[in-house]
Amino acid sequence: METKYFYTLKEIILGLRGEYQLNQQKLEQLKSLCSINERKVEDYRFYISDSEFYKDKDYKKPVLRCEYTLKRNLVQKFITNLSIKLGMYIYDYPTIKLVEDNNEYHFYGQKNYPVRVKPSPISEKNFNEQVENILTSDFANNITSNFIEESISDADASLYISPSSIDLYIRSNNNGFLRSGIQYDSKADKLVFESYEEDNIDEDLITKVLKIQVPASKLNSYHIKFLKEGINKPVAIEKISSSKKVELDIKDQGNQFVLTKINK
Repeated sequence: METKYFYTLKEIILGLRGEYQLNQQKLEQLKSLCSINERKVEDYRFYISDSEFYKDKDYKKPVLRCEYTLKRNLVQKFITNLSIKLGMYIYDYPTIKLVEDNNEYHFYGQKNYPVRVKPSPISEKNFNEQVENILTSDFANNITSNFIEESISDADASLYISPSSIDLYIRSNNNGFLRSGIQYDSKADKLVFESYEEDNIDEDLITKVLKIQVPASKLNSYHIKFLKEGINKPVAIEKISSSKKVELDIKDQGNQFVLTKINK
C-alpha cells in the first residue's frame, strides 16, 4: 500500500467515524442498566473524558463520566430558552465520574446522584463488565490526539481528536479560509460548521475545509490503522443556504456519503 504523508479532514472524520459509533453504542448500552430520578432528570449520558494520570503517573487511564440534564417546569424552560437567545445562559449539566472499588464501579462521592445502576445482581454485574469493556478498549486508550497545529494545509488551524469529537479551529481568514469552528459530534453523528466572522458558511467553504490536509506524522498508529483501511467514497453535499452555523447529517448511501442539512 502506498505510504500517505497527509490525510484530509474528510478522511480522518469518515475513517474514524465507525469507531466513534461503536463506542457510542457501548455507552448507550449502559443506560439500559440504569434508572433515574424522573423528578430531577430529563436525560443523561455517559462519555469518556480526557484521561487522568493513574497511580505512578506514567500512564493516563481513561475516565468514564455521567452527566444529566435537569428537568425544568414550563416557566424554567421559558427562562432557559430566553437566556440562550440572549446569550446569557450558562449550561448546567451536573457531572460525576465513575470510580473503581474492588472491581466494581460507582458514581464518585454522591450517594444521592439521580442516576444509578438498577439494584439487581445481573444489572450490576453487566454494568461493571460494560464499563470495564469501554475503559480497556483500544478506542478509549488511543483515540485522543495531541493538539495538531503545524503544517495543516495552508490554513492557520488546530486539530484535536478527543473521545467525543473531532474539532478543527481555523484561526484566521488566510488563503480563502474563514475563521470558524468545525466539529464532528459523535453522539449525534453530525458535522457542525460555525462561522466566527460576518461571512457565512456555504457549500464551497465546506468542500474546501474537508480537503484540509493533516500530516500523517501527527496522528498515532491507532488513527492510521483506520485511515489506511480507506475511505475512498466521494462526499456529496446537498444544496444548502449559507448561514452562520450549518449542521449536517452524515448518510452512507453505499457508493457515496451524503451530507444533508439538519433543519431546526
